[in-house]
Amino acid sequence: MAAALKRDIEKPLTRRRGRRVIPMMAAKQSGAAVSGKSPTAIADPFKVPLWLHLLVGLYRGTTLFTGGLLIAVLALYGCTVYVDKSVQAGVQRLEGLRRSQQQLTTANEVLKQHLAEQAEDPGAALELPQPNSLIFLPPAAPEANATPEAATVPAQPLVTQPLGY
Repeated sequence: MAAALKRDIEKPLTRRRGRRVIPMMAAKQSGAAVSGKSPTAIADPFKVPLWLHLLVGLYRGTTLFTGGLLIAVLALYGCTVYVDKSVQAGVQRLEGLRRSQQQLTTANEVLKQHLAEQAEDPGAALELPQPNSLIFLPPAAPEANATPEAATVPAQPLVTQPLGY
């Protein structure tokens, strides 16, 4: 293995500049380029063509658009899931209230039927009301401290037109 490393070290390294290959050892020894001319400023060797700039811009734009679209889709999905759960909870509550209403209506009708049966029973001692057996109470005298609720509420103006549709 040591021989392989020694061989790689002795091999002259080359550096690529454009299409020309310059051996590094020769460039270090002469201090200038192989041709013997003094080094001059080289135009930007990594100048990117316009079509590549446009392609990179298009890539970045579509990446941003795709990311925004993904965020919008996830937000819309979250909203639909939230609305669906809310609707399901409302439907279940409504069904429970309908069952309760039906049970209360049934219980009310059963009580009415039971009272009607008791009233028809001859041993119940219930009588039809007679006008001469009614008791009338005189109206109570108004209290000095009591203020009517209507007096404290300001009067609202009459509306002649509808407020809106």
